[in-house]
Amino acid sequence: PAIILETVEKLPLEYWKYLQPVEGMTGLHLGTYAEDFQRLTGLGDGKTLAYLDLFGLMLGAIQALSARVKELRHAHPV
Repeated sequence: PAIILETVEKLPLEYWKYLQPVEGMTGLHLGTYAEDFQRLTGLGDGKTLAYLDLFGLMLGAIQALSARVKELRHAHPV
C-alpha cells in the first residue's frame, strides 16, 4: 500500500470536459488522464480509465493512509 500511496501522490489531477459529451457526462470533471494513469500504474490501455482499477488504487491509498495514521499514533500517543 505505501507504493500505491506514492503513485497516487504523483498522479496529476486536472479539471476537464469531454470534447464530445456523452449523455449525462456534460460539464466540468476532475480526475486524472488515462495516459498518466497507465504510465504510473502500468494498468489500462492509456486511452480509457477502468473504474475497477481506479477503485483498487483508491482502496490501496486509503489502506496506506490508515497504516500511516496508526504508526503516527503509536509513535506519538496523546
